[in-house]
Amino acid sequence: MGVRSDGKMVPRRSTAIGRMNRRASFENAKTLNNFLAGQLRSGSLAVFLGAGVSVGYDLPGWAELVDRCFRSAGIPKPADDSLDAEELAEELLMRGCGGQDEALADLVRSALFEGVDLSFDALRKNGLLASLGALTMPSMRGSVPSVVSFNFDDLLETYLRYYGASVESVGELPCWQRSADVTVLHPHGLLPADPAASPSKGIVFAQLHYDRVVGSSASAWRARLLDIMCSSTCLFLGLSGSDKNLTSLLAAANKAHASAERKDAFWGVRISDSDSDPRRGLFEKRGVFQVTLRSYDDLPQWLFSICQEAALGNA
Repeated sequence: MGVRSDGKMVPRRSTAIGRMNRRASFENAKTLNNFLAGQLRSGSLAVFLGAGVSVGYDLPGWAELVDRCFRSAGIPKPADDSLDAEELAEELLMRGCGGQDEALADLVRSALFEGVDLSFDALRKNGLLASLGALTMPSMRGSVPSVVSFNFDDLLETYLRYYGASVESVGELPCWQRSADVTVLHPHGLLPADPAASPSKGIVFAQLHYDRVVGSSASAWRARLLDIMCSSTCLFLGLSGSDKNLTSLLAAANKAHASAERKDAFWGVRISDSDSDPRRGLFEKRGVFQVTLRSYDDLPQWLFSICQEAALGNA
């Protein structure tokens, strides 16, 4: 703690955090791991998951998911190459589902888990699930109590429950607050793998859905996510930086983060086998410093190394 001129006690900003404002520090793998491990130990680390992580679970990417939905709906996919994924999803909503959000959610749910092995034997062999499990399951070296997943699937929750963790999946707000080891928030909706479990009434998939939620000050989800983003060190995994809802949240959080300089709060992992990644700047312009890994096969070991470093600091 430090003492202000008026005599009030205030938290002292750690040397480690201040050091991360310098590019030479955060581009040093050892220094960055030590910093993120310290945030994990203190309970200040939040994890945000995107579509790239679901691909690591052997689920379809966004483009493939849209293609599967068109096939399942029995309607031709528009040949217009200028349409982005959200606009194509709106075609699905209107032409394939009669404008009914619940019908679209059912269509996406069926396409999402098509041919996926959900057995414990298959999930336990997935290195990415194992490393995320290591980050989130309670431990004396710290853990991530809340995960924000912009994905529809609940494979992380399924994996954690196999190991006896108490997990709360949240796909709609407002909801009752419940005690759990790990809470996984799904701001774009939740489509559980278990066909007996109830899905969200609607999902954020089509352009029309994004138009409703992006920047809406009345959104309960926006308030909840901004609270997490403004009070945590955030680690973004499998997110490209192009999601309209996320970029809107980042713009607001960069102005209001508890970190005075707001230069050490947001970290992202980019997967690229090129040293001149053309999309690297997209996230960095929004205040997200980036770690580049060659492939998703490298991500589990990197996440495990953060947990291991945190444990050493607790010894």
